[in-house]
Amino acid sequence: MSDIERDDISLQHQFEFCEDIIKKLEDGKQSTKDLQDQLKQCEEKLKLLTKEVSARSLFSSNESVDELSTRSLNYLFLPYYLATVTQNLIVEPEERLSSLDRAKIYLQDFLKRLRSYSIIDFDLWGLSGDNGEKEKGESKHDIDLSKQRELKLRRFQQEKELEELVKSLESELYTNADDDGLMRELILNRLHLAAMKSIDEMGQIDQERPMVEHMLKIQAGQAEILPKQPMNRFTPTPYIITRDEVQKKVFGLGYPSIPTMTVNEWYDDMVKNGRFNASSSENSSNSNAVDEETREEQERARLQRWDEYKDHHRRGWGNMHNKG
Repeated sequence: MSDIERDDISLQHQFEFCEDIIKKLEDGKQSTKDLQDQLKQCEEKLKLLTKEVSARSLFSSNESVDELSTRSLNYLFLPYYLATVTQNLIVEPEERLSSLDRAKIYLQDFLKRLRSYSIIDFDLWGLSGDNGEKEKGESKHDIDLSKQRELKLRRFQQEKELEELVKSLESELYTNADDDGLMRELILNRLHLAAMKSIDEMGQIDQERPMVEHMLKIQAGQAEILPKQPMNRFTPTPYIITRDEVQKKVFGLGYPSIPTMTVNEWYDDMVKNGRFNASSSENSSNSNAVDEETREEQERARLQRWDEYKDHHRRGWGNMHNKG
């Protein structure tokens, strides 16, 4: 066995070691905290692998994906794995910003490399720098929101389909381990799936970064913790409204677990809790008093007219039926 072959095997073993740790992380069977030591080892190995791959010039902008060997395709995952490890390493708060920035750079490098080999063909946001512009100079914020939602929905559906395809290819490869074409198809689909996940991870980094910045400002005394605004929610309490005390006692016997109150008690309770405006009730009372006074005056006027009518018209007058 030549030295080159030995080196290839060594690289492959180190890569598989890191890939196993990444799978443990993605499976969620072990917590991120429990994997910290392994993640640190993985980070060192991935950095060494990146240097070795670069020294060997395994990838070139002048090549097409068809010119890459099946074994070399795996090393396209290196920046993606570095980003995953970097995001999951537990660091001090003041180091979190630099970790996020490094992870985003790794993801950008990963996506650009796949794009250069035409492994992916979808638009890549935020890969031209911190200004968030696309390659054609169009801002991400200029894209119609409905188109963004449509794009995310379509990408989510494609991601699910790719996951199913990858599982199917892995099962098929299990019984055909020597099939190079099948292995190549599996790796390319896994790369495509990782690219779609990278877009989501970059979005999460963009969301987390301002929160970390604000937290650091709070620690430095340059900002204050904003108090949570209590939500003023009215939770209605079930009760039975009765017309008077007698009904209250009757219904109270049948429904001992439900509060019972008269109309007046219910009204006073609503005013007390601010559900009714007391001033409006006073205005309503005043209005009712005025209406009552008006009705009394109208009734007195009606009775007076009736008395005057009786004075001028004797009883039976006008009833001339059967009289000669």
